Amino acid sequence: MWYNVVTMYVAIRHKTQNGKTYTSAQIVEGYREGSKVRQRTLLDISRLPMDKILAVKAALQGKAIVDWDSLEGIEAKDFGLPWVVKSILEQSGVRELLGEEGRGFWPTVVAMVANRIDSPCSKYSLRHWAGNTLLDEILDVDGDKAFSHKTCYAALDFLAEHQEEIEAGLFEKRPSTPRLILYDITSTYFEGRKAHGAKYGYSRDHRRDRLQIVIGFVTDATGMPVSVEVFDGNARDSSTVKRQIDKVKKRFGVEHACFIGDRGMRTTANIEKLKEEGLEFILALKHSEVLQLVEKHGPVQMGLFDKRDIAEVEIDGRRLVVCWNPVAGEDTKRRREELISLTRDGLQKIATRVNKGRLKNPAAIQKAADRVFAKWKMEKFFSLTIVPGSFGFALNEEVLRAAERLDGVYVLETNVPVSEMAGDEVRDNYKRLQLVERAFRYLKTDLQIRPLFHWKESRIKGHVFVCFLAYLVEHQMQVALKDLEEAPTWDEVVAGLRAWRKIRVPGKPTLRALDAGLTQYTTRWLDLWQVARC
Repeated sequence: MWYNVVTMYVAIRHKTQNGKTYTSAQIVEGYREGSKVRQRTLLDISRLPMDKILAVKAALQGKAIVDWDSLEGIEAKDFGLPWVVKSILEQSGVRELLGEEGRGFWPTVVAMVANRIDSPCSKYSLRHWAGNTLLDEILDVDGDKAFSHKTCYAALDFLAEHQEEIEAGLFEKRPSTPRLILYDITSTYFEGRKAHGAKYGYSRDHRRDRLQIVIGFVTDATGMPVSVEVFDGNARDSSTVKRQIDKVKKRFGVEHACFIGDRGMRTTANIEKLKEEGLEFILALKHSEVLQLVEKHGPVQMGLFDKRDIAEVEIDGRRLVVCWNPVAGEDTKRRREELISLTRDGLQKIATRVNKGRLKNPAAIQKAADRVFAKWKMEKFFSLTIVPGSFGFALNEEVLRAAERLDGVYVLETNVPVSEMAGDEVRDNYKRLQLVERAFRYLKTDLQIRPLFHWKESRIKGHVFVCFLAYLVEHQMQVALKDLEEAPTWDEVVAGLRAWRKIRVPGKPTLRALDAGLTQYTTRWLDLWQVARC
């Protein structure tokens, strides 16, 4: 059969799942088979950097691709990303908020923030990175001095000392006071053992072998960052809440707002503090607290849920919104069944050893069973029978059925009146905590906040605050682009700005620098960001 090749192109596809966008790219060949036009994938290039993918796409479209760095007598330096970052930081008021004392650190702050967004590196390497950009000319400074590691460290010390004032100033510049205050914490680990505040604790990075700090992050209902705070690595979720309440009331002067936190935030002391300060709240109950309610008031009946999968109850004067997520329930059931199967296999191996006479002592048998339970955490679903030379186990069906009734069920406590916020609104506002989780993912992946190599308290706090400012810039850029008919992914935005370079002939200042890589898309983005082309 004859095949007539029509064209070859790069297909870039975006898929959003669980609030995260995934991008794939393939070189695709279009061809005609008889009267039908078909496509076949020749090569998956998804793992290439986005700028390389766009270069391949342009090449297949017949556009000229020039490696400016390889041309003798021509100087090409990155301009787009540093220029946009500097402009948006100015729009946000950061330059003004540094004040007279911090005026000298403005170029260094811009460089550190732009570097986090572009290609994160150490403070020692910042000067080398900045040397490939036009930051020194954009900011009218001596790059060797402004971007040296010593100046970076001094800037971090300054930011740590004045962080509260800068955050308060940024908050005042908001067009309106946020109605919802979202708060969550994460952790990030260190390399080294002498860092201030570094402790062993519950690791969200699954690095129990590393010292860590805990980071508290506050946003508004849109995910716009409000503040960030560093705690010792062994700090519990609930112990960080009071400082956030004081911050919202005293530093930001918020009179009326609703504080939203996850399961670890809810304690009697925190609820009392919120009420004393006149703040409303939406807090999730821990699983153990839900079990206590079930034991006291009876099991959750599926018939209680309405079409929104919500049931509202009032217990001891508390407004509780019981929510059911069928998809999460199925996932919980599947994972539990897998763990029960693994536990059963482990217990069966013990039974085999006992039956063969290799394990006789009841204490030794119990110790072996405890090791299995410690690994899979399914002890409550099994009952054991241990006597000298004999071992038996059985699945506790009653406990299992009780657990199944709570699959996908979570309970929210709130003091917001029903007249102000219906049950589904309570649930939906609680789910906004996913925006804080998105911020954590971005901080840890794109901005590479971890691992930390600083050890002085001011440097650690300053580094975290630089990442906070970088996320502030990214969020503002993303929000401005979201209404585009074909909104670009963040990787496409960064790649597009990286491609915008200034090309000139050294030693010939009278020749106007050429804007290379400034496309119609980039120009449209600049308009939405209200950033001049320069």
